[in-house]
Parts: sequence; C-alpha cells; structure tokens
Amino acid sequence: MITALLLPLTAMQAEAHEGMWLPDQLPLLAEELKKQGATMPADRLAKVDKGPLAAMVDLDDRCSGAFVSADGLIATAYHCVGEAMRHASDRGENLFETGFYAADRKDERWAGPTFSVKVTLSMEDVTEEVLAGTKKVEPEERQKRIDNHTRALEKRCERPGVHCEVIAFDQGASYKLVAQQEFKDVRVVYTPPRSVGYYGGDADNWQWPRHSGDFAFLRAYADSENRPTAYRADNAPFKPAAFLPPAKQAPEAGGFVMVAGYPSGTYRWKSAAEIDFARDSAYPRRIATLADVLEILNRFAEQDERTANIVDPRILSLNNQMQYMQGNLDAFRRIDANRRKWRFERDLAAWIAEDPARTAQYGTVLDTIHRLQAEESSTAARDHVATQLRSHSVMFDTGLKLYRLAKESNKRDADRAKGFQERDRPAFADGLDAVDERYAFKVDMAITRYFLDRLLSLPDSMRIPELDNWFASQRGETYDERLENAITRLYTSGADLSDPARRRALMDTSVWYLERSGNPWFELSAALLPYYERLEGSRATRNARWAEVRPVYLEAIRTFIPTYKGDSLRTKVFYPDANSTLRVTFGKVDGFFPRDGLIAAPRTRLEGILEKAGDEPYDAPIELINAIEKKQWGPYAGKNGVSVNFLSTADTTLGSSGSATVDAEGRFCGVLFDGNYESMATDWMFEESLTRSIHTDVSYILWYLDAVAGADALLKELGHTPAIEDDSSASSE
Repeated sequence: MITALLLPLTAMQAEAHEGMWLPDQLPLLAEELKKQGATMPADRLAKVDKGPLAAMVDLDDRCSGAFVSADGLIATAYHCVGEAMRHASDRGENLFETGFYAADRKDERWAGPTFSVKVTLSMEDVTEEVLAGTKKVEPEERQKRIDNHTRALEKRCERPGVHCEVIAFDQGASYKLVAQQEFKDVRVVYTPPRSVGYYGGDADNWQWPRHSGDFAFLRAYADSENRPTAYRADNAPFKPAAFLPPAKQAPEAGGFVMVAGYPSGTYRWKSAAEIDFARDSAYPRRIATLADVLEILNRFAEQDERTANIVDPRILSLNNQMQYMQGNLDAFRRIDANRRKWRFERDLAAWIAEDPARTAQYGTVLDTIHRLQAEESSTAARDHVATQLRSHSVMFDTGLKLYRLAKESNKRDADRAKGFQERDRPAFADGLDAVDERYAFKVDMAITRYFLDRLLSLPDSMRIPELDNWFASQRGETYDERLENAITRLYTSGADLSDPARRRALMDTSVWYLERSGNPWFELSAALLPYYERLEGSRATRNARWAEVRPVYLEAIRTFIPTYKGDSLRTKVFYPDANSTLRVTFGKVDGFFPRDGLIAAPRTRLEGILEKAGDEPYDAPIELINAIEKKQWGPYAGKNGVSVNFLSTADTTLGSSGSATVDAEGRFCGVLFDGNYESMATDWMFEESLTRSIHTDVSYILWYLDAVAGADALLKELGHTPAIEDDSSASSE
C-alpha cells in the first residue's frame, strides 16, 4: 500500500523548466534537452524553416497553433477561435455555442477578413544595423534613427505574400527582423460545443483538476502556387513545409514534452518599481474597469440572443483577462514576489558598488529606471481610461481610425505612423469590414457612455482640455443632460459608420471633408486625436529613454546572475522576455503540491467528467456522457484509461494558448490551453515548484472525434482509423 502511494510521487520531484527560449538559443541547451529526454537534435530544433518549428503558427496575433496534416490542417485551442466562429455563423446560428464539423472540405467556413495565421520563415539578428549611428545622440534623435533603419530593413525584406517586421527584444537591447507568411484565407474545420470546449467555464478557469476539451481545428488555404492570398472559394489547402504527426497518447508522468508558440509577453527582467506599480496600481485599475465592462456585456447578453452571439467571445476573453490579473495579485502575495524582487535589486546594486569599473558602467542605471517608472505612473489613471475607451467602444475606435488615416495620408508614406502606411491599407480595410461582427448598438452605446463619463469626471490635473471643449458644446443645462444628448447624437447622427460600404468609402476622404461631414464621431475624434498623439509622443520619448537604459540594466543582470547566490532568482542563464515571437519551452509531464497536504496528480480522466457533470458550467452534453458510460476506449487509453487533460512543467503564458505540445519523437501530443492559478505571477517571477501548464491530451481529442463527434474524415486526416463502433448516441454536431 505504501509503495503504491509513493510511485505516483516520484515523477513529481522533477524541477519546472524555466525559459521561453528563442530558437537560436536551443543549441546552447543541447545537453539539457538530451538529459530531459528529447530525441531531436538541438540544432534541428533551432531551424524555424524545418520541422518541427516550421509547423508552428501565430494564430490571429492572440494565440498559437500548429499544422497537423499535409493539407494545412491546424490544431489550436477552442477558446482561441471565438472570433472565427462568430464570422462563420450564419444568421441565427451560434457555432461558438453549438460546435461545428465540416465533414467535406467544401463545407469548411471562412473565419473572416481579420482572422489570420502567420508562419515564421526566418528570424535574423539586425541589432547592429538598427542601432547604427545611435550612440551619443539625444533620445528623440536616437529613436528617429532606429525608426528609419527599421522601415528600411522591413521594406527590403518584404515580398508578395511575406510580411516583415523588425521586433525589439528587451525594450531595445537587441532587434530581430522576422519574416512571416500571413494567411488570410483560414477556414473552420471542427470545434466542439461550448459545453465541451469550455467545460467548467469560469469556475474552472486557471484551476486544476480540469476536464476541458479545449481544442479546435482550422485549415489554411493558398493560391495555385501555394502562396498566401485573399479568400476565394477555389483556393486550395496550403501545403506546409512541415507538420506534426499526431500521437495516440501524450507521454506518461515523467515523459518529455516541448511547447512551441508565440507567448505574448513576460516581465521577468522588469525592475522592482515596475512590479510594485503592477501590484498597487495597474492591475487593480484594470480589474475594476473590466468588471464594469463585463457587467454591461452580461446585462445586454441576457436580454437578447443576437446580442449574446456577438458579445459572448468578448465576455470569455475579458473574464480570462480579469482572472489572470487577479491571479497575479494573489500570487504576488503567495510567493512574496515584490519583496524578493527588491532584495534582488539590492544585491545587484551592492555587486555594482563593489567594483569601480562596474560602478562607472552601471552605477546610475537603477536610479534612472525608478525615475522613468515614476514619470509613467503620474498620468497612468487618465491614460488607462482613454486607452480602454478605444479598446471597448467599437464605433469610437472606428471613427478615430478613419480620422487618423485621413490625417496620416497627407504625409509621405515613410513618415506615417505604423498602421497607416500604404502596406497597412488592406488590413485596415479588412478591419472595417469586420466591424459589424463586433458591434451591438445598445452595448456600444452603454460602453461609450461609461468611458466618456469617466474621462469627463477626472480631477482637474488630469483633464483633457479638447474633450472638455467638445463636451461644453453639447446641448443641455446639466452634466447628465449634456452627456445623454451627446451619446444620443453620436449613435443617431453618426449612424453612417455602421454602414460597411460607407466605412470603406471614408478611407479615401480628406480631413477637410470629415470635419465638415456633420458626423459627430469625427467631431469627437478631432477633439481627442490631439490627446492620443500627445500620449504617443510622450510614450515615444519615454520609450527612447527606456531604450537607452534598459540594455544597460539587462547587461548588468546578464553579467551578475552567473555569480548570484541568493534565492530571489532561480536561473543562471539569461533569456529575453516573451514578446509574441516564436519561442520554445520544454519540460515533463508532472504534478505538483498546490498547498500543504494536497497533491495535484498530473492527469485527469474521462470518468472525472461524469463526477462533475450537472448544471452549467458542468453541463456535459448527453452524447459525451453516454459515450463515457459505455467505456469504449478504443486505442486511446493509457495505463489508467483515457486522459483528458495533463500538467507539464513547460514554461508558458498568455499567447501560448493553442500551442502544440510535442513529445520526444516530435509528434503532436496535445494542445496547451491554460496554466495553474498558483503560478500566475510567473510572468513576473518564475516559481519552479508551482509553475505548471495545462494541456488537452491528444488521446481525448482523438477519442472524442471517434466516439462522440463521429468526425471520421477528420480523424483519418490526422492519421488514425476510426476504431469505436458508431450508434444512435453519436452526434455529428
């Protein structure tokens, strides 16, 4: 009995594996990869144009995915395809709720003009070219030269079907030129219903144990020469340079796994002052705002099914963001993150002061960073509200972008702001076409009212004079009357922004025309654009100063950490913070100890779905319940039945969702979709004993497609023969 209890714990003694590594760093980790169980050579893993990395995709700039067949089939997470499902739904449908399966390729549905997948072709270090001639110049001039070099490199790199971007690492310490193919013809192949894909709902989000079927399949299409192209019905499935052959099961406990994807951002090399700002100001402020926005969205979603279809993906996304930030605050306290960060900085400062040469090189860097953070904090409350107005009010953001486009079009293309250059026009137009999919009249009106009220109620020291002048011109004797009249006028006299053809036509108009059009959205845009431009300018100036000091700060850390003997930092190897570029992380299937006396086993099983099943959010569909009760596991069972979700020590974060999990042989063995609540501060400070990633096991995906969905064509494309006998309880969804 004692032996039986001890055996499952042996795998739980493994360390978590810190680091979201750039591909070109992997050869440096060759011995560690081999030690952990990888059979693929590290130099092969470092090649972005070869398998397995050539199979990885950036999904809609929000998530990740991977090709899993020779015909452009992409595996990703269910919660990553909400926008695609909304576009794919015909009138009266809500495919995000019901699920979807195209048994024939002609039935696959387009994910829409703004949904895309990107495949990285190359990542070239261009630090020397970007920073040429930038020493000993003022910060603003330095940034101007960097911008000019960046545009020249991007222009030289781009070619038909290939988008190039120079991306800064660690706020300007280094730069890489990233070339990507961008596919705009992406179609939905399969998603489970919400009651499977988001089983457990918000109650289970970031929690363990999980029993979620968080997976989906898309397909990328190309022209007759296998190049990215606009959507056309006669396009052909894209033939990727590499794809991941699916395994039947994920590795057992202790087995090697690798995750490759596009994590959006970590902050592990930020200063102590910056983590204090996140804890004390930024996160609480954003949580409060999101709670208010969610209250508006939920209120209208409950009143009208059509509105619910539009806002449900937003609700899911915003709930996830709010839980993430609250989880960070809880984790900051749990792991004592702020105190440990300050202790590390004191140790760093003492190390610098010990040596005159280090003092000359790094002596003022910490003071400069703290001063810059204080400057940024001084207007953060106002800037937060103004930024969130753009994020959440669909009509305001649309009007402001069109007005900004008209202004920028008067400049030379090279001098225009990013997003408004000639190369950006197709994506700009696609964004205008997609407005209707995000726009619900009553919801947008309530959200705009909420944010304008907050901006107009700021203390005098933070007021926006142009907005005050605009508001003073609105009809009404009292504040409330003027606000209501202003909102009513925006959504009645400004209604032509809700017309798709009209929006497109406005791309080619002048500032003179827009200001005299009588459309109140352009009046509001004209009032607020100077503020947003000042905000961009002040941020650009601060960023230029950050770009001077941050590389020095990181150089000090990079030199210091190999000798560091404290416990405030675990790693002895420096790696750049995540920034939505292709990264690789690896680890093992492993559980953890969440609290004293508790053991989190590394897997959950199908039987656990039945244990939870009941009312929403545990309303498992009857077809799934029947299939589990029949206990027909087919070839998908491991030692303890069919695994649903599993834990690994892979180091992941937001943006990693949908990433393919790869086993030691390079096979697709799962979909990364979440992390555990206990480790949520890991974006700021890695905690090896608690950090775990949560994956949908490939065995559950295959079993579900076979036993429940009856998705035989998809199963065969994944290289597996249907093995579970169909009967009347099966559903084609």
